[in-house]
Amino acid sequence: MPNYPAYKVLPGNYEVDESKIKLRLKREVFTDDVESILIATDGANDLIRKAGRTINILGKEEKVKGLNQFEKEEKYLRNPTLLQKRLTQLNTERTSIDWENREINKFEGILSDDTTIILIKRKDPAQISNIDR
Repeated sequence: MPNYPAYKVLPGNYEVDESKIKLRLKREVFTDDVESILIATDGANDLIRKAGRTINILGKEEKVKGLNQFEKEEKYLRNPTLLQKRLTQLNTERTSIDWENREINKFEGILSDDTTIILIKRKDPAQISNIDR
């Protein structure tokens, strides 16, 4: 079983070797300065490594945008299921037939490991209806 930090907070007897968990502090900031937080598993490394690469997604050539697309593009916050759908698109294996050249083209997904991404973004207090002002 992998050494996932989440096992420390789940009920059950999970053996976790804390010496093998490598958390990295990238930057320390005041909470007032935080606009968004993105937490991802190691599977997201493929999105970082393959950013800028052109791949075929559902028959269209597209550039892989990397992780920051999820923070920068508001559509992922407006529609909570869209992030999961995008990861599925990026990792779906597809096969097409080029009849003219008599070839079968196989397009593999770009994620080599399971990938989980959590995106948290600060809202403007004026947009929140259930807070005391």
